[in-house]
Amino acid sequence: MIAGEKMNTYRIAVCDDDPVMREQLHSFCRELLDGESIPYAITAFPSAAELEKRMNSDVEKPFNLLILDIQMNGMTGLELIEQAQADYPDVNFIVMSGYTDFEYVQKALRFGVWDYLLKPLQKSELNAILKKLDEHLDTLHFRELRQETMRSELERSLGVLQERYLEDVWQSGKA
Repeated sequence: MIAGEKMNTYRIAVCDDDPVMREQLHSFCRELLDGESIPYAITAFPSAAELEKRMNSDVEKPFNLLILDIQMNGMTGLELIEQAQADYPDVNFIVMSGYTDFEYVQKALRFGVWDYLLKPLQKSELNAILKKLDEHLDTLHFRELRQETMRSELERSLGVLQERYLEDVWQSGKA
């Protein structure tokens, strides 16, 4: 589902201070990804502070996706997103909440979250969001590949043009 051949292991963090919700989210992600042919690692965190600590101390590559509860004890999911965006601009965020307060949705959108899930979670909704995110990542990946190919071709062409120019100068100087 999420960018198979494009990356080594897709790293997902789920974070909710409610242990039942955290386990349900972890389970949903596992079920949705187990049928796919991509390597993934899902890590569950009981608080935004613990996730932040892990992100700041992790020597591995950063998480590709954070799925966070908006309202948690201590640091909120929105606070973590705001802090993480500066250090990890390529991380995608999905927030979830039991609140239908438009202010939460508005803040989440301002922070550039990928989507907003209402609790109780529905596996079908999460699946739809993950598929949409996968398509987006595919597009970005292919765009990056195309840019890299164009860059390589440009460098190769520049070398050929320089050689031809020097040959022309050298030959015209001899004549």
